[in-house]
Amino acid sequence: MSLRDYPLTALSSSLVILAQSKATFMVGRARKEFHVKPPLTEGPPGFLNALRVQLNGVENIASFLGALWLCTGMLENDYLGGGVGLLYAIGRVWYGYGYPEKRLPGFILCQICTNSCLLACVGLSVTRVVEKYLKK
Repeated sequence: MSLRDYPLTALSSSLVILAQSKATFMVGRARKEFHVKPPLTEGPPGFLNALRVQLNGVENIASFLGALWLCTGMLENDYLGGGVGLLYAIGRVWYGYGYPEKRLPGFILCQICTNSCLLACVGLSVTRVVEKYLKK
């Protein structure tokens, strides 16, 4: 497996990272707008909302990208990886723009993407371990 074999997954992963970078940028903008100097993490609701969107993304991006690439590699399916990655990126944007009142649909979409990849990885891994080491 080479990363060159998975351009759609790479593109969608880049979009996920871009969405996270946008959230980070929005925190910087909120710091300026609400006069919250680094390293403070307390301030008016507008600043706190931007910070929470960014932090939620930080909490979830590593597990998603790890699960996405493992799943894509194990299934050898760039279309699936690209599609799931795109859905996750859309979910992050939806979450960010909907925060705080209308964040739930974006959050749920991201969790479905992450958990689907993770469950597929676990299922495929167990199946392949059984096939390789236990069926003799």
